[in-house]
Amino acid sequence: MNIKLRCNICEQLRPWDKISVLSKDETVRGIRITQNIRYCNDNQKCGDEAEQFTFLNLRRGNDVC
Repeated sequence: MNIKLRCNICEQLRPWDKISVLSKDETVRGIRITQNIRYCNDNQKCGDEAEQFTFLNLRRGNDVC
């Protein structure tokens, strides 16, 4: 099987064995959430940036998460 996943950091499409997932638990407005951030496990920069990455500050239109 040739499964590929997109890195949330560099946005490259990579083979599944080159992608790892960092799970971060946070509380937002009193609700506990888990963010699962995909990053290239063979790229130190992606790994470092995954620690700081959050989906919560991404804007979609005028809405803010």
